[in-house]
Amino acid sequence: MKLLLLNAIKGLWRKKIQIIAIILLLMIATILYVASNNAINRLEDGYYDYLEKQQVEHFSFVPAMENLQLEDLDLLQAIALTEEEEGIVQQAKFCLPDCNPQTMMMLRSIFAKYNLQVELNKDEIDKIAEKHGFDYELTQSKLRTDGTKYYKAILYDETKQINQPYLLEGNLPQADNDVAILYNYAQANNLKIGDQYELNGEQYNIVGTVFLPDYVYPIMTINTPMFDEENNNIFLMNEATYQAFVGSENKVFSARFHEEFDLKHRSYIEGPIFGEDGIIAEDEINMTTNNFLRLLRVDTIQADLEPNRTFTNAFVNVLLGISAVIILIVVKKRIENEKSQVGILKAVGYSASSIASSYLVYPFIGVLFGCTIGYFLGLLLSEPLIEVYVSYYNVPLPGYQVTLEYLSRIFLFPLILLSTVSFIIAFLMVKKPPLYLLKEGSNLKVNFFAKLSNKILKKRAFKTRFKYSLAFRSLGKLMIVTIVSFASGMLITLFMIGSGLFTELLDQTFGNMKFDYIVSYNTFMKEEAEDDLFLNLDNTIVKIAASDGSEIAFEDEITVTLSGLDAPQYLKIEDGEENDLIPAAEENKVLVSYRFAELNKVGVDDFLYFEINDEEYKFIIAGIYQDYFSRMIFIDRAYLSELYGFEEPVYNQKYSIDEKYGDTSKIEDEELAQIEGIFGVRELEKNIEDEIEVFIMLFM
Repeated sequence: MKLLLLNAIKGLWRKKIQIIAIILLLMIATILYVASNNAINRLEDGYYDYLEKQQVEHFSFVPAMENLQLEDLDLLQAIALTEEEEGIVQQAKFCLPDCNPQTMMMLRSIFAKYNLQVELNKDEIDKIAEKHGFDYELTQSKLRTDGTKYYKAILYDETKQINQPYLLEGNLPQADNDVAILYNYAQANNLKIGDQYELNGEQYNIVGTVFLPDYVYPIMTINTPMFDEENNNIFLMNEATYQAFVGSENKVFSARFHEEFDLKHRSYIEGPIFGEDGIIAEDEINMTTNNFLRLLRVDTIQADLEPNRTFTNAFVNVLLGISAVIILIVVKKRIENEKSQVGILKAVGYSASSIASSYLVYPFIGVLFGCTIGYFLGLLLSEPLIEVYVSYYNVPLPGYQVTLEYLSRIFLFPLILLSTVSFIIAFLMVKKPPLYLLKEGSNLKVNFFAKLSNKILKKRAFKTRFKYSLAFRSLGKLMIVTIVSFASGMLITLFMIGSGLFTELLDQTFGNMKFDYIVSYNTFMKEEAEDDLFLNLDNTIVKIAASDGSEIAFEDEITVTLSGLDAPQYLKIEDGEENDLIPAAEENKVLVSYRFAELNKVGVDDFLYFEINDEEYKFIIAGIYQDYFSRMIFIDRAYLSELYGFEEPVYNQKYSIDEKYGDTSKIEDEELAQIEGIFGVRELEKNIEDEIEVFIMLFM
């Protein structure tokens, strides 16, 4: 056996290029696996431990306002209502709980405007919490913008048990104007504990840096889907400082179940919240867009980690597969060149298995050097990768842990795979009798294609047959190169097509938006403005009919947004031939999206029926616009206001180019109190373009 081993090592020295290629491939595979999985494992372990220790919310909700009662109006007594609001409240006192839909809608808008919905249904919510086994606490925050910077103030209460802040340095805020800020923001802006931070003329004392458990992925607002650690910050502050902070306020209840859940699958989302008997279906509580955004802040990390792990493992397996093919070719070539020597070894008594085992030196040397070097380099490279993750996800990281499973995946699995491949190919080649192996043979290989060409050309001259036979010897290799080149070319082509389509979709989506901000209000506004004004009201289609009056069947309820408009300056609504459709939206004529028309098999001159204030109204489809806002059905704003019982045109949303909506400090306090949210269109467009650029860079 010693002779066989010495012979194998001597052959290894003669084939240095092949063994170096194997070592490099295994090293690259190991670096990729160790760097990625080390970073992911540490982040994942820290994340799930963090959720448990900091008592992170399982979901959030706001009380529903569907069933307002007469006693709920007592909450409005301490509020300085406008004259119009006071009139609505007085009207409600005479009709609750059976007011008409228009009065109820106006009343709900007043409760939303003054953030009073969190005071509703307390007894009912307590019963729901007991029934489904969860605790809940009020969470308050205020958002303000200052150009490109987003600031969120969160009220810190040390008695709260849910979403407990994680202190990294310093202290949590106790005194007035003391704040704890995001650790990443402090690092990106060179801020230290003890520094003063000025915002809108107010000086804040930085006393600590923190991670906030309900902001694992700190999305400030829906129009900033990418966290910007340099420009996005959260202030944790006491009640007095919070009350003095000027911003758009949001109040929600954070809830956490008593039972233990499989955090890795967040199974509670499919159970008590969204199940048929779940609390979300009851009238007492609601989940809004903001509540789902809060889920994303906590859960986004899970959606990111698993695909990254899957991609890494798949790519590592591809590299291992390539290494196995190289070893197969090297061993096969080596045995072919040493047929006579192998034949002599068999003749003197060596078994086929012992000779085949000597060729395992290739996988052993490859794994020993390639995987060992790759392991240590992978540990070094995992640190910058972890920094990238932590710049997105605010999670404390545990130390690196070496497990038996981890080491077996790095060393044992490649060794077994490559050794098995080497042994099988070697054994199949050396198991033949010694005389067969000692027999002289030609090095000219004749494959299937060469044999086929000889058969077809057997009546032609020898020179012709020989020429084609030589040509077909490399046909297999040529086909492999062609297939690989074709597959790579197709992948690049499909990527470029997909990238082009996505860019075109962005152009179509944002190209018709000449505005910079969508400003949504929590009440109905009457004051006219130079901006594009819209009245958006959700409603359900009760019937669809063709132009001849015949009814068109549809399976499910179709909830859409009736969007009342005037003559917008900044929004284009066009058909496929770029014809302006806005003038067609008058009186009872509406514009529907191309997607809506396709799904519901309707066209121009067909009819849609809605129920408004207990009366059924028929609307004529006057145009079909390109699919930018698929759920929106555009209609004349004055006519829609009249249908809902308003004495004059109102709006609850506007599209604007006014730069003050990019800096909330420039908005008057009275208007700011009525703003429900500001959606920065250009910022969203830039965020999406940045994500595409990052994806293209990674791909290339």
